[in-house]
Amino acid sequence: MLKRLLPILAILCICFTSTAQTTPEAALENIQNNFATENIFIHFDKENYVAGENIWFKAYVFSGIYLSTYSSVINVELLNDSGRVIDKKILPLIRSAAAGGFSLPGDGRQANYTVRAFTRRMMNFGNLNFYEHQLSVLNPFSKKIAAAITDDNIFFLPEGGNLIAGIPNVIAFKSADKYGSPVESSGEISDSKGKNVATFRSVHDGMGKFNFLPLPDETYTAVCRLNGKEVRVALPPIKMSGVGFQVQQSGNKKYIVINNEKLANDAMAPAYILAVMDNIVVFKKELSAASKYISAEIPLSQLPSGILQLTLFTAQNQPIAERMVFVNNREFLLNGTFKTDVVSLKPRKKNRYSFDVGDTLIGTFSVSVTDVNREIVSDNKENIISRVFLTNEIKGTIFNPLYYFESADTARENHLDLVMMTNGWRRYTWDQLLNNKIPALTYKDPNYITMAGKVYTANSNKQLVGGDLNVIINTLDSASDYMNVPVDKDGNFEIAGMIFQDSATISFQTDKKRAVNLSLSSLPLTNMFAAAPRSLLGNVKPLNETGPEGAAKGLYSDVMDEFQKKATLLNDVRLSTVKGKNRYDVVEERYAKGIFSGSGNNTIDFINDPPRTNLSTNIFEYLKGRLTSVNITGSLGNYFINYRNTRSLIGGPIPMALFVDGAATSTQQASTIPISEIALVKVFGTGFVGAEGNGVGGALAIFTKKAEDRTIGISGTMNTMKIEGFSVVKEFFSPDYDKTNSPAETDNRTTLYWDPYLETTRTNHKFEIPFFNSDNATKLRVVLQGVTADGKFLYIDKIIE
Repeated sequence: MLKRLLPILAILCICFTSTAQTTPEAALENIQNNFATENIFIHFDKENYVAGENIWFKAYVFSGIYLSTYSSVINVELLNDSGRVIDKKILPLIRSAAAGGFSLPGDGRQANYTVRAFTRRMMNFGNLNFYEHQLSVLNPFSKKIAAAITDDNIFFLPEGGNLIAGIPNVIAFKSADKYGSPVESSGEISDSKGKNVATFRSVHDGMGKFNFLPLPDETYTAVCRLNGKEVRVALPPIKMSGVGFQVQQSGNKKYIVINNEKLANDAMAPAYILAVMDNIVVFKKELSAASKYISAEIPLSQLPSGILQLTLFTAQNQPIAERMVFVNNREFLLNGTFKTDVVSLKPRKKNRYSFDVGDTLIGTFSVSVTDVNREIVSDNKENIISRVFLTNEIKGTIFNPLYYFESADTARENHLDLVMMTNGWRRYTWDQLLNNKIPALTYKDPNYITMAGKVYTANSNKQLVGGDLNVIINTLDSASDYMNVPVDKDGNFEIAGMIFQDSATISFQTDKKRAVNLSLSSLPLTNMFAAAPRSLLGNVKPLNETGPEGAAKGLYSDVMDEFQKKATLLNDVRLSTVKGKNRYDVVEERYAKGIFSGSGNNTIDFINDPPRTNLSTNIFEYLKGRLTSVNITGSLGNYFINYRNTRSLIGGPIPMALFVDGAATSTQQASTIPISEIALVKVFGTGFVGAEGNGVGGALAIFTKKAEDRTIGISGTMNTMKIEGFSVVKEFFSPDYDKTNSPAETDNRTTLYWDPYLETTRTNHKFEIPFFNSDNATKLRVVLQGVTADGKFLYIDKIIE
């Protein structure tokens, strides 16, 4: 963040001197250098969902407006309307971004769900800094929830922070229900005698402002009309002395206006104005103590875009008034271009669009194509720009934040200034800064997956000092990595920076081929991101049959009929090669093909669950007692295997058919295969068609390891343990009707295309979006958003019809 403000510091010629006392500048420098915070934006494939669909998302992690380099892992959770975590994804951050999804059950009830996301670094600063966003999940067939009875509230906030008697004041106000939705309001201000002295009326989303001249020794009440109800609210108490602090606009210029007329205490006189953006001072203006009225222009054109925090300080560095201003020079925009190369809105026809971001810097982007006719339109939208520059920075609920960035007209600028006047700063208060009340960074980033601890010899349990560990890591995709890990003089070791899904099996021994025991100090990922209490950013609004929720049944009637039958959508069907399969399914599909595929009566997976036994024994000795459905008798060279004691008509036990890698064999031959070479064992019950005589005795199939699953050979004894990996990520299903016959099912996809992995480089800044239309879509919405390494943002929203 610092780099975009350095030129501003040079232009404004700001000089600082160090003193023994903690100054605001020194406190901010400490924050910037040691306590920089992070914030998150999540791009969802669409705004609202129907039960049974997938929620696809891409999370971007920022520090200020730049992609953060502090964190390597993000935790994304789906919470129901009661605040309970019902699903979570722990994902690695690659180039400060991560992609994933949630599968909604087809019989899930209709409600507003919350997606919450945070990093370990964000946990240091409290859950109010977590990302939270509500998504409507619609299901007209579920049990209906009664319409919520809302309590409407209105708040009055004097500009600058204080209501000073005897001088003109500006009071901003905001009216909303308890869920943060705006409520239009109007009313009068009455004094203690009941006389009306001012009127007010909201001008945008329940917000407005009015001029007011309070008198000494008087109290005032606002008589408000909210949704046809009258509410009486006391105005903030009147101060007999103080400093008036306002921001006034003339044309395209803004001025700071200070009124010292009612200042009774010289010690509280304003000595300087400090202007701060992203915890960095962008200018400082010394003030004359003798001046009763001060006016100074804000150098808007010389500032980067974002929230400018203006604070009046006394000579003793005590803050006495504050105001926020939004600077919107739009220099952060990336001018990308969008082309529709091939457009066909006929069923199952191919479309191809292209984007050129027009920048040679590295960037990360995501794109979605959705069926506009199936949209349940939200009136509370945001994008990557509104989240990073606005929503993440201030307290309270900002309704429909995207509105303020859709165009650069005067009305939106004035409405955004009302947001600045009615919402507080989310980061640190000056009291925290000046008194060094900053939280310690207790929660450290794990550096992806880290395994660390102490090493002890297996037999004597003595701490190992120095030397190396030989380590083999076998992951879900059956890849094997070998490494030498040093052990320090205190017996500590660390393996950092690992990235794998689901879990990994780690085997280890000393460099002298001796077994060891490990005492781990590192935590599993799920322990690092244990569910924290819900934040207080807003209540979850119940859904009912009115408004957009009621439209769901009409728009999704055909899809909902399929939910009732299959509890899934077509876009939940996955190709056989997707990454999201269970790790056991991956091994099963690689080995058990043809007649051996499908569900057996029992399966033992030696890839994912290596045997903890003497590897010199044979498979039949290993299976004795482990398969309750299989009886194994005899010894080496003379084993007999029988399924569930099946017997022939003449009473004798029927042997199971035995296969190795798909070929029939004998127990004598199979007993010579080392267990270390076996990948999978499957048991099939009576009637296995691949065996002689229709397999009345069942079958036992053994599959030996393929080359890629053989561990790197290290002689000696090795210990093995499993460690948790990142959440499994499914791939978005996108049919290719050029290569496959049309399926019998109706193609009711509402998200036609989703790609969260678009990245640009210095030489490649153009990408194509190829996809096939569904059976129903006649109007499409394309949304592309992302950011480059230098903090340039792209947001494109196009309708194709």
